[in-house]
Amino acid sequence: MTTDVLAPSSFPAAAELVAEHATGWQRTTVHRVPDGSFLWWHRPGARRRGPLTTPTAALSPVQPAIGAAHLLLPTAVGDGLLYRAHGPRSAAGWLGDPRPEVGALMADALTSAGRALRAMHQVSPTTSAVPDGPPGPARLRSWLTGAALRSAAATRLLAHLRSSWGSRRIDTVVDWSFRLRGTSADATASAPRLLHGAASLAALVPPVSRGRAVALLTGEDLSAGYPEADLGWLVGELAEMRWNGRRTGLDQFVPHDHTALQRVLLDAYGPEHDGPAVARAAVLRVITHLHDFAAYMDWTDELLAYSAFAAELIDSEGANALPGAAG
Repeated sequence: MTTDVLAPSSFPAAAELVAEHATGWQRTTVHRVPDGSFLWWHRPGARRRGPLTTPTAALSPVQPAIGAAHLLLPTAVGDGLLYRAHGPRSAAGWLGDPRPEVGALMADALTSAGRALRAMHQVSPTTSAVPDGPPGPARLRSWLTGAALRSAAATRLLAHLRSSWGSRRIDTVVDWSFRLRGTSADATASAPRLLHGAASLAALVPPVSRGRAVALLTGEDLSAGYPEADLGWLVGELAEMRWNGRRTGLDQFVPHDHTALQRVLLDAYGPEHDGPAVARAAVLRVITHLHDFAAYMDWTDELLAYSAFAAELIDSEGANALPGAAG
């Protein structure tokens, strides 16, 4: 592919565009540069206001852990943020690859992610240094309470949820979103921790060569809250992939064991987390994805199937999203 004509002058002249992903929320371009590394450039999407910023100084107390993913910090470039990683493809992209060896690659990446998050969660920040609570649940809460209707599709979807879910389920989800905040009176007794804020498969970048660390793109969503928010974000993504594979029959062609990968992540993180809180956060991840698709992409009738799946997750208090769930 050719060099991205929108690439800033700070890019090497020989930078080659190898991937591009765009939604109304964020545009991501990936460039290969001559030294063999890859520049990941995140910029605001068409429906997002203002430049991307990051409170990177909050990461300074985090102590690196053996075998952990590198918490990769960006630099500001234009209205976006630029990361230098050693792979062109995120874990989310790799999980669409049916080759058997991809399962081992993803297990390694999620092991590294679990260890990195554990190290991050040893830090107790003040909410003056970072926002109080991760941004995804806050965005979801604003939408469910009618405060932020960013598109016709998001408005239509909310009307559908009010009709099909009823107020009890919506109130439950809003309550769960508050529990992840550092100031929540209903949270566990432990102090709020430094959160990645959006620990996702899309932010996890395996290297293409041996001897390089897995990268966890970090900084845009740093916040204070409870560790289960980060763990649940990844667990929820894997649960959604598992469900969607079974629903569509794609698991016949891309037969990765998402349940096993959930266990790998949680085992690597260690036992000191609240299982029910992880389950609730996993549900919030699925519903936030539901909202974000409607708000920053467009309407599709598949949102109706996803909303029914989300209702089942709410009713099980997230248990159906965890390893060992039958559905």
